Amino acid sequence: MHERHGVELDFEALDPDRPEPEIWEPIDRGRTTGLFQVETPGATRTAMELRPRNVRDIAALISIIRPGVKDAGETERYLRRRAGQEEVVYDHPLMEPIVGETYGILVYQEQMIRAARDLAGFTPGEADDLRRVTAKKKADQIEPFRVKFRQGCLDNPAFMAPLGGDLRAAEKVIDKIWASINASARYSFNLSHAVGYAHVSWWEAWLAHHYPAEFLVALMSTDDGSIVRYIREARRRGLPMLPPDVNESEAHFTITAEGIRYGLESLRGVGDSAAAEIRRKRPYSDHMDFLRRTKVGKTQIMALIKIGAFDSLAYDPELDGDWRPSSRSRVLRDYYRHLVLTKHTSAGKVARMSEAERDDHVAAWFDRRRTRRGFAKDFPEFDFGDPDVIYAIETELIGTFVLVDPMAPYLRALDEVAIRDPAEVQEHKVGDLFVIGGQVTKIKRHTIQRGRSAGQEMAFVGVTYNEQDFDLTVFPETWASVRNLLVVGAPVACQVIRDNRNCHLVSVERLDLLWKEAS
Repeated sequence: MHERHGVELDFEALDPDRPEPEIWEPIDRGRTTGLFQVETPGATRTAMELRPRNVRDIAALISIIRPGVKDAGETERYLRRRAGQEEVVYDHPLMEPIVGETYGILVYQEQMIRAARDLAGFTPGEADDLRRVTAKKKADQIEPFRVKFRQGCLDNPAFMAPLGGDLRAAEKVIDKIWASINASARYSFNLSHAVGYAHVSWWEAWLAHHYPAEFLVALMSTDDGSIVRYIREARRRGLPMLPPDVNESEAHFTITAEGIRYGLESLRGVGDSAAAEIRRKRPYSDHMDFLRRTKVGKTQIMALIKIGAFDSLAYDPELDGDWRPSSRSRVLRDYYRHLVLTKHTSAGKVARMSEAERDDHVAAWFDRRRTRRGFAKDFPEFDFGDPDVIYAIETELIGTFVLVDPMAPYLRALDEVAIRDPAEVQEHKVGDLFVIGGQVTKIKRHTIQRGRSAGQEMAFVGVTYNEQDFDLTVFPETWASVRNLLVVGAPVACQVIRDNRNCHLVSVERLDLLWKEAS
């Protein structure tokens, strides 16, 4: 941060009451990647409805999705009341000062404790005991507190007076309030805890807005299990992802003027010692300077060439296209030449040759090797102009794409219609129809052995989206109609139906074929 912007961040010095709507507006649109306590699918959906604008709103957000409030059916009520779609009502007038800030709904542990004290005359110690017992969910220990709460309310003139002393009405109100206390206390935050969490969420939202590259690089460097999601978020923010570079890359991710570069150590087969050697001896004037001055093995150099780590040194914009194919091919040819002249020819002989003689010598050596078995294995050729080849190289050497995202054309459409997390499947009722989209990553065929469908083939299909894995069952009749469309690597939008176990496929659209037809 200091190197790029001359800034030393002090989050404690930020003013939480300063209005900065530009920080919160991305959350309204579901852009919550990397935000503490807010980026889960459930929290994101709730945030889009709640539209937080300050730390207190975030504290409420992460509290109303806790099981205590959610299981009591109060989350949606909170959102409706906050939006002015439902009148705020209080179970009893004494509850208004307790839950006025949360629209008449018990959200925080402190509210439960205060309700026990103000309504039923609990001492502070007794109210805290109630909190601890309900949190443990032990029915035999909770019952004495329920009895005490009921009697305390009935004995409280301030509680009975608004009800006109009506015992039956009082019993109904007591039961309702007790149900809320019992539910919220089981899985609820205390306010200070929620606000503490919310400050972290706010700091991250602030950082994501003002310093998006630094924010995403921090995420990439600390959470390698979600790299694809962070790469796509970088692209959404207009930050290109770039392959490692021998002159620019550090060990891990590096922010440059062109975008975010992968680190040298992220490249499979390079390792920390080779990365340290590369960093220690730079800068390099060109790729031949690198080959002459570094002691890096053949495996590492081949990986660096294939991934594009020399592109900036050999790139010729008049020759190269989007994937800079000629620069990589040129470096590869030069490396072959370098190997012949340094590894397979005596230094004295090379010294006596002219450049033209060296070229002839290398060509002759290649011709001799072509007649021998294993040449293609020792000196592979790559079509660096083919995006599919680049994608294969990147997934082999880095584990994911860098320049070529096969799902890039379909992301916006899928974001609008498809669920984003496997946990969302469980939120649907049995029989619900919904969409799962992504890239087919596995297909397991299965022949049914018993029953009416014995002998028929079905399948179990895996679909991956933003590193989230979805499992779909494809029953025989459906499998017969879609198996030609379902191939590993294909981008798909699957209509599925929730069943008792998980979900099964109803129909599938091949997004690449739809896009091709549309164009």
